[in-house]
Amino acid sequence: LTARRQAERELQESEFFFRESQRAAFIGSYRVDFAQDRWTSSEVLDRIFGIDASYPRTAGSWAELVHPDERATMERYVQDVVIEGRQPFRREYRIVRRTDGETRWVSGLGEVTVNPDGDAVGLTGTIMDVTERTIADADRRRLSAAIEHSAEAVVITNLAAEIEYVNPAFERITGYSRDEALGSNPRILKSGVHGPEFYAAMWEALASGRSFAASMTNRRKDGSLYQEQSDISPIFDESGSVTSYVAVKRDVTREREAEVEQGRLARERALIASTLAEVRVGPTPEATAESICKQVVNMTAIMTAAIYYFDAARQATPLAIVRADGEPVELRPLPAHRSRTLRERSAEGPWVERWVHRPWHPLEKMFSELGVAAVAIAPILDAGQPIGFVEITTDAEHGGVKLTEDLAALLEFAGLAGALIGPSVADLTEESGARARIEQTIRYRAFRPVFQPIVEIQTGAHVGYEALTRFTDGRRPDLVFAEARAAGIEAELELATLAVAIDAAAALPRTAWLSLNVSPALAVADRRLGRLLRGAGQPIVLEITEHAPVEDYEALRTAVARIRPKVRIAVDDAGSGAANLNHIAELRPAFVKLDVSLIRGIDADRTRQALIVGLLRFADESGATAIAEGAESQEELAMLSELGVRLVQGYLLAEPAPVAEWAAPDMH
Repeated sequence: LTARRQAERELQESEFFFRESQRAAFIGSYRVDFAQDRWTSSEVLDRIFGIDASYPRTAGSWAELVHPDERATMERYVQDVVIEGRQPFRREYRIVRRTDGETRWVSGLGEVTVNPDGDAVGLTGTIMDVTERTIADADRRRLSAAIEHSAEAVVITNLAAEIEYVNPAFERITGYSRDEALGSNPRILKSGVHGPEFYAAMWEALASGRSFAASMTNRRKDGSLYQEQSDISPIFDESGSVTSYVAVKRDVTREREAEVEQGRLARERALIASTLAEVRVGPTPEATAESICKQVVNMTAIMTAAIYYFDAARQATPLAIVRADGEPVELRPLPAHRSRTLRERSAEGPWVERWVHRPWHPLEKMFSELGVAAVAIAPILDAGQPIGFVEITTDAEHGGVKLTEDLAALLEFAGLAGALIGPSVADLTEESGARARIEQTIRYRAFRPVFQPIVEIQTGAHVGYEALTRFTDGRRPDLVFAEARAAGIEAELELATLAVAIDAAAALPRTAWLSLNVSPALAVADRRLGRLLRGAGQPIVLEITEHAPVEDYEALRTAVARIRPKVRIAVDDAGSGAANLNHIAELRPAFVKLDVSLIRGIDADRTRQALIVGLLRFADESGATAIAEGAESQEELAMLSELGVRLVQGYLLAEPAPVAEWAAPDMH
């Protein structure tokens, strides 16, 4: 009995000390009974989870204490790994305290208990709150990562000034690897620039427990010098004793060089500002470019200055080339391969290159006479894209070093050129681009004619066909002709499309006339039209288009008289404005084409009906025949017939189609 009581006292003391140790270490214990579907927990574990005796302790309720993001994973782990796999429970995870909702990190240990038959009957283990440790570990990892990835070099030495740690930035800046640096003295970086007094001051500060900061000149492994801003501090232990030193070093070589360069640039800008003030904006881009170039050649030792732009064909074309001696220069574009090189390099910024003999270069002879040895080029930008460049040259005496020093000034002039002539150059490029597109369209015949019948309402007979143009790229014809007009080659495009239409129309019935659209400018000024029309096999009707106003009716009447009587005239879009009525009065056309805006809904609109009656009377008085354009319904067609319109053209009766659709029977 005595022995039993002694054992009980020892057990109670053991349990007491276990509970106290748990309480002190914040470690709780638990036991799960699978048969009773319950679990029990220690007082410390309750405090960790923030629960009390009222919390339900069914076998599944423990999962409610696990953080929602980890709950499903934990349930699978306990079931698959611990219970079924008989593996010890070892895991760190997050929980949510029930009392305050705080998220905490815990570390769990446990194992499955089994009966004599080997069946799992329960689970026992401990849980320790490791939140502070986890946070501290994360902080240490972040600090370590920050130092490892820092752009500034970090060096730690012991009290004997032996290097114990360097980060990757130290290796990158100094050229010494970590293995080479560890165990060495920082004097491996000593440049010899600083005297003994400098280092004495450093060690005096460190020995007294103070930090030392200074700009230093050190030497890399390859022997080159570099500038650094160094901050060296002692590291203290808990007792306040210095245990090591840490130095944070920032490479400021480029910053120091930039400061020197900034001083030089400031002096240059003062000179440039006074020079730019003399630039004058001219009436044309060429005049402005010449004014800029004249100021550029005033810079010391500059032989020539030129401004080029990249045209629509992406060829470098000069706006101005000025020699320092004032001699005139012939302006010729650069070859395609040189233009391509300059265009590609202009996207990268300014550069200097040695001039080499180039027999194909249009300025080769002049450069040879002047003794040009180097060329500097700065791009002219518009909306961030290179649209041209400024080019300067110097002779062999001064060479590329001089031009390299002048690059900043050259950029100023290029920026000025971009501001003053950039929009004009963009217009030149757009205009030349349009011209190139139209010329290519004409060269490759990138269009085809289609024909739309003009129909007699009563009989359905095709009395005429209007030739229309469709472009291969799908663009609207009115937009293509407008682009050609803006580029100054509308006549060439008109003649090309008319020639193709006349050739194709040879397959149309000979009894029907061929209606061709012609601008007033072509009819008046270009005798090629008359020669082209004389080769037509059908009667011709010229529709005077409204793309451009008629400036001189007398000249137009004279031009029309030259091609009458074989060629008759039609006025398009009658009723759409006063200008159309004036065409009828001035030109006395054979046909008046009633505008589609009057035909739409005419069957239900008395106002439109009255206007048509008036126009028919007006046409009759002038000896013209009316043609209604755009009839799209049977009701409109019936009303037109009732009002006295004999001829109609529109999608209701026939859509524009290739000549094969309307070819004369003997042509099939």
